[in-house]
Amino acid sequence: MFGLFKKKTQLETLISKDGIDHATTRIAEMISSKLTSREIAYQFILEELDGARRGNEASMKFAAESGIPAHEYQGAISNSRPEVDGPGGPQQLLMGLCLELMSDQDLMAKFRCMVDDKIMRKFEFGKYASQEKYQLPEDLSLITTRHIEEIAKKELSAKVGEILRRAANAGSTDAAVFMALMLHKAIEVRGLDNVPQKMLEEFEHFMRLAAEQGEVTSQANLAKHYLNMSKIGEGSINAEGYEFLKKAEFWYKKAAAQGFESAIESLKNMNEVFSWAHQEFGDQEHSN
Repeated sequence: MFGLFKKKTQLETLISKDGIDHATTRIAEMISSKLTSREIAYQFILEELDGARRGNEASMKFAAESGIPAHEYQGAISNSRPEVDGPGGPQQLLMGLCLELMSDQDLMAKFRCMVDDKIMRKFEFGKYASQEKYQLPEDLSLITTRHIEEIAKKELSAKVGEILRRAANAGSTDAAVFMALMLHKAIEVRGLDNVPQKMLEEFEHFMRLAAEQGEVTSQANLAKHYLNMSKIGEGSINAEGYEFLKKAEFWYKKAAAQGFESAIESLKNMNEVFSWAHQEFGDQEHSN
């Protein structure tokens, strides 16, 4: 009896006033603004489907018809990440809103599924995946920046990396540059001393691929990388460091020969250091 006088929550009022379709559209937009990458958005949806498969009949049907294989979302909640379920994140926002509909479990499930569905549509996940598949040249060495942009719009980063690794190794300069830059960003975030050896080797590999094809920025960046690896900035240098220093000088000269200003300037600034190191290690070939 007393439930007849229960005051509606703000969300219940919104649904009553504007309809559930309008309300879920607004909420989906709010949540989408917190999904800062396709990877985070996809993890969010996987967790939502993992929960939905254990919900009421309508929720289980939504999960089953999502177009995303069950094996991808089963257990997703256990593999969450702070960007999804951390404080102030998208999962917390949706959960808080759903609590406003606790008095009507069926409405709450419908609301949540509709929000998830609109987010899936926005990011083109599952049943909303675009049927217009990007076209890649049969010869992966011909992949250009335009192709890379198309791939990045349609695929998650792991798939993008897989495709571009093959393209770079096939001879695509743009793919090699893209891979090297992505790895370089990761190295900068972690710091050179905290980077796994495999990551350093991959970065050097892709940067060298682009540099060997004459990409001047890659030549200068590779030289800078070798300079850092030489640890000459610490005031002394060992035999291993000297090998890196020679590689740095080599690639600075390559970039400078193409008129790259920063490489020309670096060579000028480092000339005395290079000369000293060659004399220190008795390297007559490079001393001349």
